[in-house]
Amino acid sequence: MRFFIFLFFLSFLSPSFGQSMYSADDYFNASNPSAFAEKLIYTSNSTMIGKLGQTSTYNNFFSIKQRVKSFSFGLNNEYFQWDQWKVVLNTINAAYSMKINRNLILNSGIGLSMHRDNMTFVDSAVLPISNFTLWNPTNYSLHVGFSLVGKKSIIGISANNLNRATRITYPYSYQIPISLSANASYRIDLDSAKHFSFTPSLYYQYDVDNHYHDVFLNLNFRAFQHSIGIYTTFQHNLGLFYQFHFKNHVSIGASLNNNYSLLSSNIFNQNYLSGMLRLSYAISPKVCYKISGTPSF
Repeated sequence: MRFFIFLFFLSFLSPSFGQSMYSADDYFNASNPSAFAEKLIYTSNSTMIGKLGQTSTYNNFFSIKQRVKSFSFGLNNEYFQWDQWKVVLNTINAAYSMKINRNLILNSGIGLSMHRDNMTFVDSAVLPISNFTLWNPTNYSLHVGFSLVGKKSIIGISANNLNRATRITYPYSYQIPISLSANASYRIDLDSAKHFSFTPSLYYQYDVDNHYHDVFLNLNFRAFQHSIGIYTTFQHNLGLFYQFHFKNHVSIGASLNNNYSLLSSNIFNQNYLSGMLRLSYAISPKVCYKISGTPSF
């Protein structure tokens, strides 16, 4: 019974603790639909392998988007697995860009996500002992977001799960809480040629119904084609990352983070490491700024 309660608790928190382990770019794409208006062509894939207790976890986050004039369309796909428990989340996004003046662009977006997870049971009542998997019903959530983009900065706000859909994780069911997100980042150029820069990024998420807070901080230092930095959620992890930017718009990076207490209880009290590999390809539109305030890792 404790195992089922724990999985229900993880299912309830999965959007929060999943995003807090992403790169800053993934976090922006996952939490704010207006992020899909920032690039002309964009695709990325982040793969993370780690541990939750003594059991290995696997997380893959894929994002793709295409811009046509002032409109952008895209898709997020996330797959998470812990032991036999699997979560699949797909989000369709649409965004619109409006130029305010020479220095500011306002992006707005809307997203519809489809969430599904499963549970594997062990039937020991009848020999031979067998396993069977039950997929819970699909639920749909609506999200909206806005972001103000400048030459060196981005400020964004979003509201997620506006329809408060009912999620069934057998044998439990609950209403998905509404969450509010905000993000801000600013690039500080350290030389006139813009070969060196420092970009702090802060992301904040608030669960309106349960009063749960999630904070993600990313500090990015870039020198020519190299980026290195640290990130933390203040609650349960601290990580380091490195990324190399090729001249053909491709970048590849890796991160390593230490999770010291994922949950507030004493279910897991030991430290454990997780690592992530990330590949991305992005082309910025001429109407937007070629180097914005959002770091690419």
